[in-house]
Amino acid sequence: MTPKEQALFCIDRNIHVVAGYPPGKSERAIIKGTASGTLDRGLIEQWFNSIPNRNIMINLKNSGLICIDLDQHQSGQNGVKAFDKIWSDHAQGEALNTYVEKTPTGAGVHIFFKIPIETFDKPIVNELVDGVEIKTHFVPIYPSSRTDGDYMPFTDKISNQILTLDDVRDCPEWLLNLLHQAPTSRASYSSSFSRSGGISRTYGAEIWELFNSGATEGNRNNDTNKVLHYWRKIGIEPNTCMDLLQLFNNRTSPPLDDSELSTIWKSVFKMN
Repeated sequence: MTPKEQALFCIDRNIHVVAGYPPGKSERAIIKGTASGTLDRGLIEQWFNSIPNRNIMINLKNSGLICIDLDQHQSGQNGVKAFDKIWSDHAQGEALNTYVEKTPTGAGVHIFFKIPIETFDKPIVNELVDGVEIKTHFVPIYPSSRTDGDYMPFTDKISNQILTLDDVRDCPEWLLNLLHQAPTSRASYSSSFSRSGGISRTYGAEIWELFNSGATEGNRNNDTNKVLHYWRKIGIEPNTCMDLLQLFNNRTSPPLDDSELSTIWKSVFKMN
């Protein structure tokens, strides 16, 4: 499936499409002003006829979806095992039967669920436990690519058919409840701060609130530097920091230009 075919497939299912860039230096970025996504066929034709290999993303909230992002890193973080444990503890033997993609590195997994629109009326936690992040804004989907690999859908174990977005299932009730609670997530998040360099919980909470709200106009550069230096301090890998930085920037109004964002990232990590 080409990016254009996937985009048209999405809008026919009321999934709001966000326009990205081809693999390369801007592969994690989106076209400014498109973050809310579109269902406009003419606009899709325009975007993907001009750049056929541009990455495709979807606006989750406007599409009534969430994405559970499972990360695995050399630090010992293993979101796949953590989510397996959560699922086995709550699902009462029910199989995980929904649309799933692997992320470009091959170590991460994106799990998609439909959720009632009123779910967004209350705050949704950013993570359930370490390595199990809840995405509610926008996310890349197959057949998007990065320089380190491709997004690829899983295959159904029974039919041996490649999954599509038609296979997204309703989020289980118990998981919907966890989206608003997740009491262990904040505790584990805070404790990881102190384990990774003695940062105080007070300052960690301040950074967490800043990340959720985005930088303030007139202080965008300072706030961006602040969160990035903190993430480096607690040992988050540079590429993961760039992913987080894109999310942070999208919550900033107005967001910084991609080139300025990249300059700050390179400066903090002392990259040429």
